[in-house]
Amino acid sequence: RDFGGDPGLVTGAPEQDDVTRVLRLSMSYMPLDQLNVSVSHTHSTRTSDRSSNEYAADVTSLSAQYSF
Repeated sequence: RDFGGDPGLVTGAPEQDDVTRVLRLSMSYMPLDQLNVSVSHTHSTRTSDRSSNEYAADVTSLSAQYSF
């Protein structure tokens, strides 16, 4: 995604150039008809012409759903 920085709502503010990238992997497994187990991992990064706005994040989740 490219958010294009500040939309210009504040006059005189310098323009900002940010680029956000997201990679997501997910898997689901149904060992039983009533049970669904899922795992996912997301890696996000943002680069910016302002170093204070840059970040990298990793999020992993595990879930289980039982239907009766």
